[in-house]
Amino acid sequence: MTNKTNIPDNIGSNISIRPYQKTDFDFVEKLQAKAFGPGRFARAAYRVREKFLSDDELGLIAMIGNKRVGSVSMTPISIAKINGYLLGPLVTDNQYRSIGIGGKLVLQATSNALKKAGEFTLLVGDLPYYGTMGFEAVEPYSIIFPSFVDQNRILISCKPDINLDNIVGELEAYI
Repeated sequence: MTNKTNIPDNIGSNISIRPYQKTDFDFVEKLQAKAFGPGRFARAAYRVREKFLSDDELGLIAMIGNKRVGSVSMTPISIAKINGYLLGPLVTDNQYRSIGIGGKLVLQATSNALKKAGEFTLLVGDLPYYGTMGFEAVEPYSIIFPSFVDQNRILISCKPDINLDNIVGELEAYI
C-alpha cells in the first residue's frame, strides 16, 4: 500500500538517524532553502545562529536507506547562566513528510544535547506537535530572543532537576 506521495506506508520503519558529517553541508543548505525560502534568514532562530555557531557534533541527518531525507541542528546557548541548546532548524524533505522523521530527529537531538551538557532544549514551534515530545510552553516574555519571535511559540524541555522558573532572561553565549 502507498500514501498520496507514492511512498510505501511502512517506510517510516526504515528511518535511521546518524550524526552530521561535513559532507552534509550542501544537502542541509539546499534542504533548508527549499523548505523555508529566503525568509528563513529573518527568523529569530536564525538571528541566534548568526551570533552563536551550531554544534556540529549534535547535528543529525535522517536517512532512508542511503538517501538523506532530513536534518536538525543544535546551537549552544545560555539563559540566566544555565546552559542549553536551541533546536533547529528541523527540516524534512517534502516528499517524506508526515512519516515520523521530524519526531525521530527531535527526540534524538534533544537526548544527545541533554547527555552532552545541556540542561534544557529550547525551540520556536507549535505546542501540539512538540508537546508530544516533552516540550512545554514558557511564560511569554520570560525568554528574550535577539529579534522578534512569537512568544506563544517558545517551547522548552528541561532535565527533571531543572526548575523552569529559573530559565528567564536573554539568550546568551553558552558558558
